[in-house]
Amino acid sequence: MATATTNAMISLNTVPVTAVYGLEDRNRMVRVVIQDYAVCHAAADVAVGLAGLFIPGGGLAAMAASIAGQVPLVYRPMAAKISAIYQAEPNEVTDSIVQVGGIVGAGADLVADFLSEIAGELIQEVGSGSLLAALPVLGSIFAAGLDAAIGATLTWRVGTMVSIYWQNGGEWVGDRRTTYEIARRLVGKISPTVDDRVSLDGIAQSVPQVMQRQIDFVKSMARTLLAAETPRTMIRDLLIKQGIPIDLVDLALGALGSL
Repeated sequence: MATATTNAMISLNTVPVTAVYGLEDRNRMVRVVIQDYAVCHAAADVAVGLAGLFIPGGGLAAMAASIAGQVPLVYRPMAAKISAIYQAEPNEVTDSIVQVGGIVGAGADLVADFLSEIAGELIQEVGSGSLLAALPVLGSIFAAGLDAAIGATLTWRVGTMVSIYWQNGGEWVGDRRTTYEIARRLVGKISPTVDDRVSLDGIAQSVPQVMQRQIDFVKSMARTLLAAETPRTMIRDLLIKQGIPIDLVDLALGALGSL
């Protein structure tokens, strides 16, 4: 359990990555949140795309409207839930989703104005598909399927982006745009797949800055315990019992060398 005593061990020069406590449980819950929103988003986008049947050239218009319209319905509440999970005390993780009763706190605001910045890029990313979506009738039918693929993919990209933020100690990797590009690479191309697009447990291995942040945080705690002449084996057991991944604990202890 992350306690005030444990947190007091952290060096003032170390960015606290408190999400490492019970990280695998947090990631498991976040994965479920992202998948649930991806399913709902994809279904809603099909409905919006088909609505374009009744609008001349409505497929492309519906596609653009869908991206913007899902910000308050999908992305902000999803970001709030993910943030609540990563910020919860270890003994509160299982209750954290229930505790989020809507769009609250800074978590929701992480992506509030970002999707409008990349909407045009998404249209370009689907390439010729966006041109087909502009056709009457056929375009609306095609856009419905394309919207579902965009919705599933963008939900995973945004969810992964927020996961990276918290696994990096509540900071973007470089900046928000850079973090999005990392998430985009991890999730991959636009696809209607809604399940397991990214291994959240593997983010640190895929993003060196995140890995280093986590190692430094755990190393800071271990260094303080070593200074108190706590045996390494006891330190290892203590950190693992707090839900810190075993490989992260071993990397941090290894980085301390023979101290």
